[in-house]
Amino acid sequence: MTAAEIKAEISGRAHRLKSAALLPDETISVEGKSIECYVVRYSDKDFKTRRDDLTENTTLWIEKSRMAVRKSLSQRGAYIVTGSRGPIPRNEETTLVYPVVELDQAEPASSFRFVAPPDAKLVSEFPSPFGSGSQSETSELLGKPAPELRLPSLEGKITPLSSFSGKPVFLEFWATWCGPCVDLMPELRKLYAETEKKGLVWISVDDDEDAEDAAKFISRKKIPWFNYHDADGSLGKAFQRAGIPLGVLIDADGKVTFYQSGYEISDLRAAIAKLGPQFSTVAQSGPGSK
Repeated sequence: MTAAEIKAEISGRAHRLKSAALLPDETISVEGKSIECYVVRYSDKDFKTRRDDLTENTTLWIEKSRMAVRKSLSQRGAYIVTGSRGPIPRNEETTLVYPVVELDQAEPASSFRFVAPPDAKLVSEFPSPFGSGSQSETSELLGKPAPELRLPSLEGKITPLSSFSGKPVFLEFWATWCGPCVDLMPELRKLYAETEKKGLVWISVDDDEDAEDAAKFISRKKIPWFNYHDADGSLGKAFQRAGIPLGVLIDADGKVTFYQSGYEISDLRAAIAKLGPQFSTVAQSGPGSK
């Protein structure tokens, strides 16, 4: 499949280019064999249509006897958009050597034989990494004891998640560069005001690259609950975080009762209302809630 994609990509370049440079011939080695090649080079300036956010230089070594591409060198530069940090330049250089490949050949049956490893387990379905509104599809953690976390403050103090045993806990995994996370904050603050005095413990864990970014946001927005920085990703990994915002609700017995990425406030309210009679009124969404 990869060979077929490469073939289509290279052959299609001729129709997209307006010019290219023919360099001096070279002899290259492929799998121990010397191959005489034509050498062709082109850049992003040689394309009929250019992208302002991409620079590219490509060199192709074409076998003289077969007119087949045997080697390519691609040098690309682009920008990655990272939210509050702005665009970050990214440069990459890729060299590929192409041996002879026969396409559309039948695969032997042995290619599809699977031998399960000793520690494999059978599951009825894979959990959705981003959630789809149905809690049964979001995580295998639902209904099970919450993993232990060691929550580090900026001052170095460690707070175990188990220290809140006997109290329900809401965990919010978020980041300042995550638009949906930031959009949720006003409704979460409102929900905090309704539930904190009823006994619900609120904790957030940020996924920012720099802990100071999250700390400044928390201070500026006057977020009232404790926030912890996930410096090495271990906090998110413990809760199988795949996407953010991720909301996790843990009952007083330490079991996960709600787990959703990209959740709606109305779903979180409904889950909190089930924690006990003191939370029953929380299910009534306020204005602006979704």
